[in-house]
Amino acid sequence: MREYYLKENDFQNEIDTKVMPLLKEKRSDGFIDGYDGNKLHFVKYIADKEKKAVVFCHGFTESSEKFHELTYYLLLNNYSVYILEHRGHGYSYRELEDFTLTHINKFDEYVEDFKLFLDYVKNDTGSEIDLFAHSMGGGITLLYLQKYKDSRINKVFLSSPMIMPDGGKTPIFLARIIIGFCCLIGKKKKRAFISEEYKGYELFENCCKTSEARFDEYEKIKRSDKHFQNYSPTYAWVYNSINIQKGILNKRTKLIKNPIFLAIAENDELVLRKPQLKLAKKLPNCKMRIYENAKHEVYDSHDDVAYEFFDDLLDFLK
Repeated sequence: MREYYLKENDFQNEIDTKVMPLLKEKRSDGFIDGYDGNKLHFVKYIADKEKKAVVFCHGFTESSEKFHELTYYLLLNNYSVYILEHRGHGYSYRELEDFTLTHINKFDEYVEDFKLFLDYVKNDTGSEIDLFAHSMGGGITLLYLQKYKDSRINKVFLSSPMIMPDGGKTPIFLARIIIGFCCLIGKKKKRAFISEEYKGYELFENCCKTSEARFDEYEKIKRSDKHFQNYSPTYAWVYNSINIQKGILNKRTKLIKNPIFLAIAENDELVLRKPQLKLAKKLPNCKMRIYENAKHEVYDSHDDVAYEFFDDLLDFLK
């Protein structure tokens, strides 16, 4: 482990005394216009001696506040961090009044917004740009890399990328029929039947992390601010999520030449592993690792696994 890694047994204290003071010093907030002119919120942390800029593409129901620990490590290594909150998340534009619902009409909206944010980052920094993308953000990033030949993007770290969600006991073909029908009869913006309403809190035993200390840090933030209380998908979000695989795994996948690190969680119950392995075979420059005993959010694992993840990320970026 590196000497500055936080320890679970003193995690919140180290967040309060080490992490947040540095993040507050380096942080600034802003807004860009999305593809349709609606305002999207972002956060940036600028390192004193910037070696490169790392742009985050977060996952379903996440926000800029989800990555304090990881941002801290990147700043200590002189990497600036830029995080866009996707539409329907955080303080970005929301089409629905219910802040616990996560909605999108089509995934290409995320992609076009992300392009505009990357355009902003390119104008804001003269440094090399790398990407860190988690879960849904991995799907968005791969769609972006296929659609746009972006010479400013160098390395890409994919954390549990969503190529196909895990439908549990429901076969994907059946899920497409059911969810598609619900969209057709006017339920696109309604809470999908696969999810329940947000109760005002989440329980550690139901989460996709293995570290309770890391879970507690964001859970406190989520409970205190409705902008971070995304919880349930709409029917339209689910329908889009189970149909993006064709847009990612195709002949154009081989055109993605960027160096890519693919981080896979051994015990992931949210996204399927088989499409991730197919992706690794199709990408011409991909390194892959499966993290034992990790759930979907590998970076929120117990120290032993989380440190391996952080080591791999930092070694890959340098």
